[in-house]
Amino acid sequence: MSEIVSKTILFVCMYFVLVNTEDSINEDHEVVMNAEYDFQLKWRIDGGDILFEISADTMGYVAIGFSPNGGMPGSDIVIGWVRNGQPYLSDRYATEYAKPEADTFQDYTLLYGREEGGRTTVGFRRALNTCDDKDNVINDDTLRVIWAVNNMDPVNSDDIIYHGTSRGVRSILLLSSQEADFDFPEEYNYFDGFMPNVTVPDDSDTSYLCFSLPVPKFDSPVHIFRAETIVQEGHESLVHHLLVYSCQGTTTNWTGDCYDSANMPTDLRDCDRLLYGWAVGAQPLNYPEHVGISLGKEGDPTVIFVQIHYDNPGLSPDFHDNSGVRFFYTPMLREYDAAVWEIGEAVTELQAIPANENLFKTFSFCYADCTREVLNEDIKIFFVFLHSHLAGRQMSLQHYRNGSLIDDMARDDNYDFNQQDTRVLRPERVFKPGDEFVLTCGYNTVGRDDITFGGLGTYDEMCLAYVFFYPKQANAGSCLSTPDVADVFTILNLGCVPGDDVCAYASLAQMDPVVLRDGLYNVANTANRNSYCRDPDFNPIPGVGLYKDFPAWFSVYDRIDDANDVCSSGTGTTMATGSSVSVIPAGLIVLLMFSLVTKLIILRQ
Repeated sequence: MSEIVSKTILFVCMYFVLVNTEDSINEDHEVVMNAEYDFQLKWRIDGGDILFEISADTMGYVAIGFSPNGGMPGSDIVIGWVRNGQPYLSDRYATEYAKPEADTFQDYTLLYGREEGGRTTVGFRRALNTCDDKDNVINDDTLRVIWAVNNMDPVNSDDIIYHGTSRGVRSILLLSSQEADFDFPEEYNYFDGFMPNVTVPDDSDTSYLCFSLPVPKFDSPVHIFRAETIVQEGHESLVHHLLVYSCQGTTTNWTGDCYDSANMPTDLRDCDRLLYGWAVGAQPLNYPEHVGISLGKEGDPTVIFVQIHYDNPGLSPDFHDNSGVRFFYTPMLREYDAAVWEIGEAVTELQAIPANENLFKTFSFCYADCTREVLNEDIKIFFVFLHSHLAGRQMSLQHYRNGSLIDDMARDDNYDFNQQDTRVLRPERVFKPGDEFVLTCGYNTVGRDDITFGGLGTYDEMCLAYVFFYPKQANAGSCLSTPDVADVFTILNLGCVPGDDVCAYASLAQMDPVVLRDGLYNVANTANRNSYCRDPDFNPIPGVGLYKDFPAWFSVYDRIDDANDVCSSGTGTTMATGSSVSVIPAGLIVLLMFSLVTKLIILRQ
C-alpha cells in the first residue's frame, strides 16, 4: 500500500510541475498584429499541428481568424478570454459581417489562458487541416489573418460582444516564414546605405530612384549574414519594394532616376548581380548559419547599387525620402558562399493579360540547356522570393527533372501584393544541372478596361522569382523567357511586321474583346518561347539557344499533392460538445485523481 501511495504522491507532484509550466507554446515565430493594443501573434509548427498564442492589452476577449480575402465572410475564427481566472476558447466561423456562428466541431484545443497586468493571453492548438469545412486549411499560401479585441469578456459563449473598430488584418506566411530567434555571431558589424533625402517625383504614381555606395574596405574577407530594410517613418505606403545589386564598379555616392538606364553612369548599368530583395511586409533576411554573401575576396563586388520603387498615387510633392538598407557582416566565414538567381518572365510587353479576367495565368520557363551550362554542380536552394504586382493573385515556382514535376518549390494560391516576404525552404532543395523551372503567375484584372502588360510600374505586371542558393556559381545570373514575338503576332493575327509596336497597338485596340482574350490565352498557353540565359553581368551564356518550343512536358494541371491533405470522407475531426471549451482547474483534477487512487487503495485492503 505504501508503494501505491508513494507513486501517487510522485504522480501528483509531476502533474503540478507539468501544469504549472504549460504557459507557453515555445514559439518559433511572432509578429505584432497591432501596435495600439500590442496585439501579438506567436506560433510554432508541431508536425501536422500548429500551436498559437495570442495576447493583447485588454481584459476582455482576444480573437484571430483566417480569412480568404481579409474580410469576415468565409473566415475561420477563434475567440479566447479569461473570466474569474478561468480561460475559455470558442471555435467559430463567419458567413457575413455579423456575429460569427459557433462551429459544430470544436477543432481548437485550449492550452492555457491568463490575465496579467491588464493583458489577456490565450494559448491553443489545431491541426493544419482539420477536415472541417468551416475551418480554413493552413498551408504555404499567404494567409490573411484578421484580429479583434474587446475590453469585456463574453457573459457566456453565445454572447460574443461586437468588437467595434478594434479590429484589423495582416497577411502572414505561417509555414515558411523565418524563425523569430536569431543568433548573431560572436564577431559582427554592419554598414548602411540610405537615400540622401531625395525628393520623390510627383509627376507619376510610379518612380524608380537609385543610389550607389562603396563596399567598405575590410581587413579580411567577410560574409553578409543578415540584411534589413529601414523605411523612413511615415513612408510605409510610399516605399513599395527595393532591390539591391552589386558589381565591380567605380561610381559611388550617385543618386538619380533609374527607370531608364540611359540616365545612369555606364558602370552602374552593369550592376545586375542581385544581392537582396525586399517588398512591403517583408521581415529582415537572416541567412542560415552555414552560408553567407561574400565580400572582400578577389572578384567580389566593390559597389552596392540600391533601386527603390516608390508608389505615389496621390502625386504628392511633399515626400523627401531617406529610406535604405543595412547589411550585417562577420569575419567568421561560413562554409559556403551563397548567391541569388533570377527566374521567370523577362519584363517586356510580350507578357500581356486581358482585361476583366478573374484568373489569367502566364507561364515562364528556365530550360534545361541553360541550367546545364550555368551550373557546374548540384546546388541547394534555401530561400525563394516571389514577386508580382497589383493584379497578382497566385504564383508558383515548380521544379522539373527529365520532364517530370518533382517539387512545388514555392506555391502561393493566395498571393498578396502587400505582403511579399522571403520564403524559407525546409528542407533545402537540391537542384541539378539540366533541371528546369516553371514559374506560373495568376492575375485578376476585373475592373480594368485595357490589357495589362509586363512592365516596371505598379499597374504593369511582373512574374519573377529570386532563388537563393549555394554554393555560388559564377555564371548564374538570370534564366528568363518570353513568348516569341513572331508567334505572338501570328497567333493574334495582327497583320503587322513583328516588332512594329505602333501597328500592333493599333490592331489590338480594334480587336473584339472576346477574340483578344482568346488570342492572349493561346499566346500564354501555346506560343513558343525566347530563352534568356544570362550571367550575373547580364551577358548571354554561350551554347544556349534563344528559340524554344513550348515544352510538351508541361501541364498547367501539374501539382504535387498537399502533404497536409489528410482528410477522408466526412466533416470535422472533433466531437461537438458545445461552443466553448475551458480548462478544468489543476487543483480539481488533482483532487479527483487523489480520490480515485484512494478508492483503489481501499479496495485493495
